[in-house]
Amino acid sequence: STQSQIADRLPPGLSIAAINAPNSFVVAGPAAGIDEFAAQLGEDGIACRRLKTSHAFHSEMMDRVTAPFSELLRQVKFGRPLIPFISNVTGTWSRAEDVTDPSYWVKHLRHTVHFADGICQLLSDSHRLFLEVGPGDTLSKLTRRQPLADKSRVVVSSISGPHDRSEEHTSELQSR
Repeated sequence: STQSQIADRLPPGLSIAAINAPNSFVVAGPAAGIDEFAAQLGEDGIACRRLKTSHAFHSEMMDRVTAPFSELLRQVKFGRPLIPFISNVTGTWSRAEDVTDPSYWVKHLRHTVHFADGICQLLSDSHRLFLEVGPGDTLSKLTRRQPLADKSRVVVSSISGPHDRSEEHTSELQSR
């Protein structure tokens, strides 16, 4: 399914929380709504699974905290970033004038994560290699699913996930 196909099917109260790959999305909202939507997708033969998460981030369920969060952020003095990074808000290179504005971080909490766009931005440079730092290989797998990620791209996970019993150093070698 494409983003527009999923968006067109979303019942009220649910949001596209993340776009992880061309056909991989995270939908967030109240548990009952998620269960109903998952059942509808299953009936239509669309694979889905429930994620274990504490909150429905990047959904309208965050609306009630955006004002207090904004107020808190206005007390923070943001410095200009020293290292360029991809914004999950825009899916492209961050701009200092955006990330030093408290409203940017409110958008980051509330709006869709554009992971796929950001990874494609990075994949457009054929000299990049990708290292997932932290346990598991979720981001490495999502990176490999992007249209620009051919088999020659180096995408490595650094630490085994909680369900992987292999040694960490062999995990790094095997993930290439």
